[in-house]
Amino acid sequence: MPGEPTQAPYPVAHPTFPAPGPARGTLELPTQMAVTLMLVWLTTLVAAFLIGRFSAPTGPELAPAPVAANGKPQDPETPSNRRQGDAIFVLKAIPRFTDVQKAAWQKEVDRLNALCRTNAAKGWKDYFALREPENGGLEFVFGYVNGQFGIDQKPFRDFAALLQKPTDKGGAGYVSATWKTLE
Repeated sequence: MPGEPTQAPYPVAHPTFPAPGPARGTLELPTQMAVTLMLVWLTTLVAAFLIGRFSAPTGPELAPAPVAANGKPQDPETPSNRRQGDAIFVLKAIPRFTDVQKAAWQKEVDRLNALCRTNAAKGWKDYFALREPENGGLEFVFGYVNGQFGIDQKPFRDFAALLQKPTDKGGAGYVSATWKTLE
C-alpha cells in the first residue's frame, strides 16, 4: 500500500556476548611492568647466589670449632642445638656439699675427661661433669655434651659397665653408679 506508513520490521534478537577483555580471575599487567618485575626477580636470585657463595666458609679449616658455655670444645659428631638423649650416668651424688668437696670432685672430673681424650681412639668421650640438681645436691655424672646434660644410653652401656667395674678388675671403681632419666 502505497500511502500506508511502512512499519519497521520486528527487531531481530541478537545474543549478547561478553565484552572482549581479560577473563575473570586473571591479572593483566602492562608489558613494561611485567618485564621490570622479571628483572627484579632475576636480580634477587643472582644476589642471593653471590651472597651465599662469598659469605659461607668453603671448607672445615675456615670454620672455628664450636665452644660450649663451659669453654670446652663441642663434640663435632653431635649436633649442638638439642640434647643428645634423656639420661645421665650418675657416678656419685651427695645431698649437700661444700666448696672443698665440689673442688675435689671437679679435679676428678678434669682427670677423667683428660683420660678420655687420650683414649679417644677407643671411643671414649670426655662427657664428665658436675651437676647441681634442683634439690641442692651435687652429682658427679657422665653425660654432659655441648653444654647440655643428657645422652643416649645405648652407645655408652659398655663404657658405663667399665666405670662400674671394681678397680681390682680393671674398672674405674664406681660400683654404685646408675643411669638416671632426665625430665
